[in-house]
Amino acid sequence: MKGCEAFMANVKDIATFLMQLDNEGVFDDTTLMESNGRKFYVGRARLNKYLHLAQNIYYAKTSELLFQEPLYAYDNGGVVEVVRENYEMLLKTKTTKTVLLSDDIKVFLKKLFIVLKNADINKLIELSHEDPEWIEKNRFYNKPDQIMNTTGRLQDYKVLYADIIQLMDGMTV
Repeated sequence: MKGCEAFMANVKDIATFLMQLDNEGVFDDTTLMESNGRKFYVGRARLNKYLHLAQNIYYAKTSELLFQEPLYAYDNGGVVEVVRENYEMLLKTKTTKTVLLSDDIKVFLKKLFIVLKNADINKLIELSHEDPEWIEKNRFYNKPDQIMNTTGRLQDYKVLYADIIQLMDGMTV
């Protein structure tokens, strides 16, 4: 993976861009809910599910990682820790921050946003739980053991996300 990092997008820019697309409040952080024995804010969880699915779908489509930051197998699905820890800052700066993403990545993220925006949080958690890497790593208690290895699942993801990729390939934005 060394040498590839320069071509990967920064996950904070990806998160900010997704938040900038949100004119309907899908990342609203005022609703608290409980699922799988954990309380969480829906907007934060939703953003992390988008990032989890974006990483996997992009990887299935291109055989390249979208971002280098690790995903952790938390109870309610994959989580990018740096986004979880900086959610408030990302929310505050989403209207003023300039994101540095290629046009191809922006188009990919716009399509993904359109595909996912009407899914409720429970459906997004369910999609996250279908990831075989999440299934494997979620059983661990220690955080270092929960790091998900996306690159080890390319063939699984090509099958798992084939319908979404086909849908997104047929879209224009």
